[in-house]
Amino acid sequence: LCCALVSFFESTMFIFVFSWTPALSPNSDHALLPAGLIFAVYMMACMSGASVYRLCVGFSTRTVMLAVFFLAAAAFAVPAFVGISEESKYTNFFAFVLFEFTVGAYFPAAASLKSEFVEERYRTTIYNLFRTPMNLIVVLVLLTGPPLTLTFQLLFAQLSLGVLMLLCYSLAEARGMSEKSAPLLQEGNGSA
Repeated sequence: LCCALVSFFESTMFIFVFSWTPALSPNSDHALLPAGLIFAVYMMACMSGASVYRLCVGFSTRTVMLAVFFLAAAAFAVPAFVGISEESKYTNFFAFVLFEFTVGAYFPAAASLKSEFVEERYRTTIYNLFRTPMNLIVVLVLLTGPPLTLTFQLLFAQLSLGVLMLLCYSLAEARGMSEKSAPLLQEGNGSA
């Protein structure tokens, strides 16, 4: 689960690095795009996401990751289904800012989640193994060079699959907790 989540989110992040510029200037010269200003807004959103993560201490890591994946998928639903055109470039820009916000919240949440699943003595090896599927996804997408809309549909699908995996894991964990507490409740009722 952890490997798949890391691979899906981080490959999405790396593919986004190559895709945001052409998505914001689909019919014009990329040199006219105020890339420095846009990048500064992205970094501000990323920093805001990290700050909001610190405010979410009352929530479980899986709940925060679920919210991160859901918001990231929603952000990429915009270019994936609204499309990439001059008319939608401002809408896409705001969606990309939302994605960068989720990137800021993702890194501390992912670090916390990985520390729950991976023993410290194996961390370096396991984290390097996590990068293999991520790199494969990035290389495959960049080498095949699908149209931008299809690229964003793929990113949306990856993030949506991450949401589904987190939901299934959370439901299975909740079911496991209720099954563990059921005998305790029955023992409590029998002794009363």
